[in-house]
Amino acid sequence: MTGIGSVLRNYDFLDMTKSVTEAQMALYKKPSQTWAQIGDKFYNICWYNTEAIATVGVDVVAYLAISTLRGCGLFLPLPPAPPTFPTPLDNVDFVKYAIQRALWNWDSSLRKEMEEGIADSLSDKWNVFQVVGEWSLAYSFENSKKSSYYKPTYLTISEPLENGESYRSVGIAFNRLRQSERTAILNAIYGQKEMPSLSSAGKKVYQNIRALASKLQQGNTIYLNAYSEYIKQKDVSVPSTPVPISIPPVVHPRGHAVEPSAPPIETVPLPSVEIQMAEDVRFQHSALIDAIGAHDSVRLNKFIHLVVNDTSSPYGNWHSPESMTARTSDLSPKYFIARLSILRLFKECYQKNRLSNRPNYFPWNERIRTGKTFREVGGAFAALSDGDFNQLQNAIMNPLYTPLNGFLKEKLVELSEFADMLHRNGEFLKIYEALRIDLLAH
Repeated sequence: MTGIGSVLRNYDFLDMTKSVTEAQMALYKKPSQTWAQIGDKFYNICWYNTEAIATVGVDVVAYLAISTLRGCGLFLPLPPAPPTFPTPLDNVDFVKYAIQRALWNWDSSLRKEMEEGIADSLSDKWNVFQVVGEWSLAYSFENSKKSSYYKPTYLTISEPLENGESYRSVGIAFNRLRQSERTAILNAIYGQKEMPSLSSAGKKVYQNIRALASKLQQGNTIYLNAYSEYIKQKDVSVPSTPVPISIPPVVHPRGHAVEPSAPPIETVPLPSVEIQMAEDVRFQHSALIDAIGAHDSVRLNKFIHLVVNDTSSPYGNWHSPESMTARTSDLSPKYFIARLSILRLFKECYQKNRLSNRPNYFPWNERIRTGKTFREVGGAFAALSDGDFNQLQNAIMNPLYTPLNGFLKEKLVELSEFADMLHRNGEFLKIYEALRIDLLAH
């Protein structure tokens, strides 16, 4: 039954006649130098002409029958597959390919209108900032199962919704839907159509995607700057005199002005909070990847899995620093990342003296039980060698099987006590949650 359905979906008029015609054309290429060859060729030409006439009749009947079925909505041809695009290299690339993916099968007049609206950052019909945000989310979710696919930072650190849903949780819910529902949601978002008929879970995903896109355009400066850079690149590709972007209000014949869909691009503030968060996430990410980079992929996936699936709470205050040096990563991934982050900071900031954009959530003015401040302990780490840092890193990664001498044990105790403070810090925990999303996305 599936084979018959496939034939009916793919049928075009005169499909049956094509094979006869092809055989007939091949016949004309046969030699006709002897009377026997001429007679055989004449016979076959007559036969194929008769067969072609009969097949045309069958094709006409088949075409009328299949057209009637398709008029009733049955055996409609499958839509063409969307084109493939290169893997984006950065946020601007991602915006470009998300737009191209969405518009590839739009009607030419509507497509031109939408492209002009995106270029002008203003449209009577669409909120272009909202629409491109929806397309970005849809494009990310559509490609989420490609392990090497780029995930834009404006999505991975985007603000969660009031109902607690985030980019990560909505992506997981999207992947759990049936394929038919995922396709329906993507088609509706890419085509900017009404919400299709969906299950309750599908409706929730669709609504959350639109809500997350609304959050993007309300103040995610990384998103707005990626949008701005995309427009600048398109302007550069057009051979014309560059003109500063200006967005005057569009006046309808009745006289009332249409407000822009979102703030004009030139009013987008310089990156601040979101850029700092992206840098902080990158710092924690590097601390983790650098520590396990020398291990095999199985261990790498193990540690990433621990962090991504972390449901633990920070430790209480009753643990002694000595006992916490023996804590394994699976007991508290938060504490594990805190220790790696502090060790990386001490190495980059104090030993290498090259960390200019260091995170501000470290306990700079706190003291441990010995009375030493964070800066004092970090200053002492400046005298350690690369080999000492490697031993401390191995002790954090595998505390039960990494012996240390008395001096390094003391340093690990000091580091662990500060990590105990850090992994209960609200700002650190906020960055840690963004790191989990970033690891899941990558």
